[in-house]
Amino acid sequence: MWTLLVAACTIRFPEGDTDSSPDETGRPATTGETTTTTSGVPTTGAPTTGVPTTDAGASDSDGTTAGVSCGDGAVDVDELCDDGNTVEGDGCNADCRPSAALLWEFRSEIFISDYFRDVAVAPDGTIVAGGRWLGEGAWLTRFTAEGEGMWSKTFLKSPFDSIHGVAVGEATIDVVGMTLGEDQRDAWIAQLDGDGAIVWEEIVGSGLGDDFALEVARTPEGDLVLAGVRSVEGGLAELWVQRYAPDGAVQWTHARPMQSEPLYELGPALHVAADQIVVGFHTPPPPPSGELLFALQPDSGAELWSQAVPMSENMVRGLARAGDGDILAASFGTVVRRLSSTGESEWSHTQCMTDGRGNDVAVDSQGDVIVVGSSFSDALLCKFTAAGELRWERIIAGGSGGFGMAVALTAEDRIVVAGEMGNGDTSDAWLAMFSP
Repeated sequence: MWTLLVAACTIRFPEGDTDSSPDETGRPATTGETTTTTSGVPTTGAPTTGVPTTDAGASDSDGTTAGVSCGDGAVDVDELCDDGNTVEGDGCNADCRPSAALLWEFRSEIFISDYFRDVAVAPDGTIVAGGRWLGEGAWLTRFTAEGEGMWSKTFLKSPFDSIHGVAVGEATIDVVGMTLGEDQRDAWIAQLDGDGAIVWEEIVGSGLGDDFALEVARTPEGDLVLAGVRSVEGGLAELWVQRYAPDGAVQWTHARPMQSEPLYELGPALHVAADQIVVGFHTPPPPPSGELLFALQPDSGAELWSQAVPMSENMVRGLARAGDGDILAASFGTVVRRLSSTGESEWSHTQCMTDGRGNDVAVDSQGDVIVVGSSFSDALLCKFTAAGELRWERIIAGGSGGFGMAVALTAEDRIVVAGEMGNGDTSDAWLAMFSP
C-alpha cells in the first residue's frame, strides 16, 4: 500500500464569468481583473489561462514511454518506481511512475467562499464542474482534459444559490441544485447546451420549507434522474427521486418519508443504470434511524428492493456500480462498502480515511474502486482492489481545510476530483486530475 502527500501548489483563476465568445486563441474572452498566484503571494492583473500545476514526477499518463526494464523490480535511472510488475494503478504504474501523481489542478482563489460540489467527464473528454461562487450564485465551469479553462458561467438568482449535481451528454449538460426563494430554499433543475446556455429550467418549491435537488444522472436513453430532499407537512421532509424526459417533462416521481427536517447534508446518493436506479441516504433520530439503500425500476419508479441498517451511523454520500453489477457505496461511517446488486453487504473498509468521511466513489476499467473524501483538514484520495484491498492513498494538504467532494474518471482511468480547499478564512473551489 502506498501513501503519498502533496501540499498546495500553483493557483489559477477560471477566467471569470465568460458569457462572451472565445477569442482568436481559443481561450474565453474575459472581463475585469482577477487575482492569481504562483508562490502563495497574491498578485493582481489581467486574467490568464495559465499553465496547469503538475507534480515534478508526474508521468504524462500520460504519454511517457516505459523503459524496457520497467517491471523488473529494480529502479533504474529513468524510473521513479518499479514494483516488479506492469499492473496499472497499484502504486507504481506500468510506466514506472507513481500512481496518483498530480497531473494538473485548479484553485479559484477569489477571496470569498466558493466551492465545487460535483464533476463530470463529457464524452469528448472535457470536464464540467459545478458549485457556488458566493455573491454570484450557482457556478458552472468547463475545462479541457489538460486543465485549461474553456468557459465559466454563473446563474444569479440569489447570491447563495449553488449547483450540487452535474451530468453531461454529447450536446447538453444537466445541473441540479438550490436557489433562495422568498422565505425558503427551492430546488433548481436545468438543462444547458454545451456552452452553458439554459435550454430549459424548473424551480420546485413545496411552499412548506426548504427543498433541495442534490444529485443528477442520465439514463441510457438520455433522460435525467434527480434525487433530493423536500419539505412536507409538519416540518418534516421526504426524499424524492424524479425522472425527466429530455424536454423537461416529468415521467414519474418516487418519494419516501425521512422523519426529520429537510437537511440536505444527509444525502441522498444516486446511481442510474439500465436495470435499476440505486439511491442511498441516512435518516437521523428520532427512530427509526439509520442507513437505507433502495433500488427503483427505471421506467416506472417502482421499488425493486431496499436494505436498511437501523441505528447505524453511516451516511451514504456516493454510489457506483461495478462491471458485475455490484454496488459500491461511499459514506461517512464506513468510507467504502461493496454490496451485491440487491444490496447485501460483501465487504467494507474504514481504511484510508482516519475519521471515515467518504464522499464519492467510482470504479475504473479494471474494477478498482476509487474513493474521495476528507480527514481532518485534508482531502483524501484512495484506491482499493475489487476485493477491498487498499492499493494506495493520497493526502492532499488543505491548509485551513480540504474536502474532496466528487470523483469522476476519464476514458483512460485518469482520476478527476472536485471539492474545496481552505484559504485562510475562506474556501477555494478546487479541481484536480491524477494519474490512475
